[in-house]
Amino acid sequence: MTGIYFLIKDDEIVYIGQSIDILHRIARHKRDGREFSAFAYMLCEREELDKMEATYIAAFMPWLNHSLGRVAG
Repeated sequence: MTGIYFLIKDDEIVYIGQSIDILHRIARHKRDGREFSAFAYMLCEREELDKMEATYIAAFMPWLNHSLGRVAG
């Protein structure tokens, strides 16, 4: 499953990322101790990943993307 994923904590999107294997990537975030209570995802073509990720980060401005210095675009 290739697409954009959203990590959610307390009804707030705290991180947005992209992956060619969404479920594996989310499991890795959990193992690494990233705090989130839910996730959502949108499937998209591999060629669209960078553009879609940048668009959603700009729209939602998740605090974790900014605090880690991982702002796409």
